Amino acid sequence: AVMIDNRGDAGVGGAQQGAAGFLRAHARELEVLRTIPGVRSLRSGTVIASERTIVDSSFDVALIASFSDQADLDAYLAHPLHVQLVNDTLKPLVTKIRVFDFQ
Repeated sequence: AVMIDNRGDAGVGGAQQGAAGFLRAHARELEVLRTIPGVRSLRSGTVIASERTIVDSSFDVALIASFSDQADLDAYLAHPLHVQLVNDTLKPLVTKIRVFDFQ
């Protein structure tokens, strides 16, 4: 799971508007990640604000990608499409990225 904070570019309408705009603006780029061999599924969405103290609402956009095994994840991370998206789209636009790998 990848949690992305793009609040620095939220603009008028606050973080939720910025997150939704981020997903709309980059939907095609995110969809191309599905074409990388080994990606079983890919989902994205915006944070659901919560008043529960246990909920981490400190991000705007989440991406969840599923892989069959560690080898598929490793290949995905090194794939040119993934590397290009991270370097050209995510890094310039976001203030913080958190990654959670689990099985």
